Amino acid sequence: MSTIKLLQSKLHRVQITQCQPDYVGSIGIDSRWMKQVGLIPLQEVHCWNITRGTRWVTYAIPAPAGSKEISPNGACAHRCEEQDLLIIASFVDRPLSDVHEQGHRARVLVFNEAGDAQDYLLQDLNVNGDDFDFSSEEHEFTLPPME
Repeated sequence: MSTIKLLQSKLHRVQITQCQPDYVGSIGIDSRWMKQVGLIPLQEVHCWNITRGTRWVTYAIPAPAGSKEISPNGACAHRCEEQDLLIIASFVDRPLSDVHEQGHRARVLVFNEAGDAQDYLLQDLNVNGDDFDFSSEEHEFTLPPME
């Protein structure tokens, strides 16, 4: 069975709040943002530093809800500094036949300069034979409640 790797979720232009090189790996992410885009703890994420052009792969851990925390930990903390802008993305492997039959949706939060989630995008892909339909539409959202 043939599979394809597709974007699942993305935090676009999110700001680093702290770097912790002595912590044991990972990247801490405000748990409300994780829930909004469907990220779960220990999930692999790709991080692209817009400010410095560096990249790394690590895993997500939840930071306190509402904290707006983005904290690269361990070795990846050496690839960035506080206030750098990041893109954090997760991907999912799907059977190509499922994508053809059911389509695919990615969820994206876009952040403003104040560090707040500004836009919520649902990106939908539908495949019809050799053709496809793609849309990226802004949707209203409310962040999950703080626990």
